[in-house]
Amino acid sequence: MLQYQLMGSSPSVFPASLLPRIAKACRRIPGFGGSRTQSVGLRFLSEHRMKELNRAYRGKNCPTDVLSFHAADRMHDQFPAVAAKGEEEEVGDIVICAAVAKREAARRSISAREELVRLIVHGTLHLAGHDHARPADEVKMFRLQEMIVESVV
Repeated sequence: MLQYQLMGSSPSVFPASLLPRIAKACRRIPGFGGSRTQSVGLRFLSEHRMKELNRAYRGKNCPTDVLSFHAADRMHDQFPAVAAKGEEEEVGDIVICAAVAKREAARRSISAREELVRLIVHGTLHLAGHDHARPADEVKMFRLQEMIVESVV
């Protein structure tokens, strides 16, 4: 069973009450959805902070909308561990820049809420091992992403 742990606060356009629905929809991703609880930390960051992380980890000197970090690759000084209880498995962290997401939503003429759902799903897919570096992988990943997003929004 997948669950998100919101670390800090969420933007006003995104109700945290959506997280259980997103988690339930993401159970169709291979690797998630078993009986063991899997925790993903979710953080919303400023543009400045997201730019720093994007520069440090992707070599791009601009803010981005979403980054994901596997627990095994955790930057302990950057993000404290999600508090795992009992038999929970810590999967990793998803960090989102709401300001960048809002601009992308406006550009695409969709709600900021829908774009934020898409970014959480996108980050979750990366944590599950999906990638979009190659065109064939991109098609597969984005098809699954949009199917999940449509089931939530």
